[in-house]
Amino acid sequence: MTMSTTPPPISNRARANIQKENLLAIGMMKWWRNQYHAEKNPDGIINLGTAENKLMAGTLVDLVAKMSAQLVDATFSYGLMYGSQELREKLADMFNLQFRPIQRVEAGEIVVTNGACSAVSNLVQVVCDVGDGVLVPAPYYGGFGPDVSNYSQANLITCSSSTPPNFLPTDQDLAQTLQTNPIPIRALLLTNPNNPTGRVIPTETLKTYLQFAKSHKLHIILDEIYALSCFRASTLDGLEPFTSILAMPWVQEEGLEEWIHIVWSFSKDFGSSGLRLGCIQSRNPHILKALRPISPFTAPSNATQTLVMGLLDPPTTAQFIRTNQSRLEEIYTRLTAFLREHGVPYIPANAAFFLLVDLRRWTSGMGEQALFERLCDQGVYIACGRAFGFGEEGWFRVVFGVDWEVLEIGMRRLVRVLQEVEMGR
Repeated sequence: MTMSTTPPPISNRARANIQKENLLAIGMMKWWRNQYHAEKNPDGIINLGTAENKLMAGTLVDLVAKMSAQLVDATFSYGLMYGSQELREKLADMFNLQFRPIQRVEAGEIVVTNGACSAVSNLVQVVCDVGDGVLVPAPYYGGFGPDVSNYSQANLITCSSSTPPNFLPTDQDLAQTLQTNPIPIRALLLTNPNNPTGRVIPTETLKTYLQFAKSHKLHIILDEIYALSCFRASTLDGLEPFTSILAMPWVQEEGLEEWIHIVWSFSKDFGSSGLRLGCIQSRNPHILKALRPISPFTAPSNATQTLVMGLLDPPTTAQFIRTNQSRLEEIYTRLTAFLREHGVPYIPANAAFFLLVDLRRWTSGMGEQALFERLCDQGVYIACGRAFGFGEEGWFRVVFGVDWEVLEIGMRRLVRVLQEVEMGR
């Protein structure tokens, strides 16, 4: 009898993960296979779709290179899987200086992870059982789907609004979603400042959301990954500046200190997504205790922890943030002037390093996906609104955390495609 040489199958969970659509990954892979380079590949794709800030790259290289001299024998041994004591103390100091909390953040409230994705995933794992739901107002970061479901097997439940400029659903919208969904919902997931809008959630809206979560007994996972990437520009009158939830006195008045779990990472505010280091800050002892047993699966290396500590020296941190915010403001001002000059509508932003452009006029005849594909074919990748759960087609996110010379080429390619679409070509 001939034995079959067919290997055993993969799990149902693995098959389900493979079948999930990740629009941000699709765009990034298009760029990865055909990357723009001014000399080697000038016709390649310019990536204005992946949320990375490269404006401080040179400074980062210098700072991290200096810290490499701090690597010692102990670096290559096991350490605390939820973050070294020294790093967690430095992170607590950073929160206290930069986020201005009402109550001081302590090292014991922090669990270190290998990025914000892992932080969200781990939090979902300790607040949800398999099949439970996490409620997120749309538009939202397009990676939240995998973060919530791939490991924890929870479900991302979305609630959307089509009303610019903030696109935020009301608490009544959230309540209706909660009531009509058969899945038990255990947490409310928010990003402030928001991705993809690049705007701060108004304080009154945030307060309403948290009161909603309290009334429905929901954990609050609050991603503040863009907290230190806020800026001011002459075109931004009326936009509310960012204030961390840690600095809002009404959180204590509502008794919500142990309901809120903050996610933060070096990826955005320090432009270092490749270092893979983030953290969770929580004042809930049960959450902190539950996170530690799963920390070995998402622990950053000791070497990475040592390297980032050079960024957390208080004078270095303050100077880095000031310079970064100044560069963001400068390039935002140039980008928005370009968009106005070429008649491309956009939603003003005051945080992070992206904004929304309104291309509904051009997608009305061809559809969002077709325009996305055409832009990639013509050498510029910007992320389409469907990746962020928009309720209507035509909104695209443009990342401007790159040198102006590259950004301008990408924008000229965008304008050329829009002109061709208008001419019926």
